[in-house]
Amino acid sequence: MHHDIETLIDNCNCIEFECMYFDLDCLQYLDLSKEVIRIKQQLMPKSSAILEFSCLSPEAGPLSFECMACTILFSPYIVNVRLGKRKNRTTMPLFTKVQDIVALLSTGTSLIENIANVSREHARFLCAMEGDLCYNRDIRQEHIAQVGLVGWREDRLLLLWEASLLLSGVLTRWRINVRREE
Repeated sequence: MHHDIETLIDNCNCIEFECMYFDLDCLQYLDLSKEVIRIKQQLMPKSSAILEFSCLSPEAGPLSFECMACTILFSPYIVNVRLGKRKNRTTMPLFTKVQDIVALLSTGTSLIENIANVSREHARFLCAMEGDLCYNRDIRQEHIAQVGLVGWREDRLLLLWEASLLLSGVLTRWRINVRREE
């Protein structure tokens, strides 16, 4: 469910160096600072990391319709847990702000090279994934074999739901490129 790593490395301009990719949406909110520290410690001199994560729009209040629409993506599922592939999502995007991540990354020996809003790009990626699940026979059959018909339908719905939230601006997807200099 991640972006193609070659595309990410190209976008990071770190082809000549080691580059790691992390999707922070799968972390528990309380583990965020500890995990960012761990990521920074893993960076070798002259290596890079790409961190991607989603955040709720600042305009969406905690009890707003927009916030409630996002909770569907990041809440535990009601359907049997073996169904669907995107079950490892957490509520971290509902509580994190891009400023929080930048503050965690700004300490120590790491250098933030770039911060980009990649919401539209990620929405296109999610729509393409849904299209593959629907129209690519091999992918569809393999997915249904793994998660069942209900899980397949649920995953397609959630891919399009998240893409819609990203395109409407209710949810924002960020990419931060970090390099260790020393």
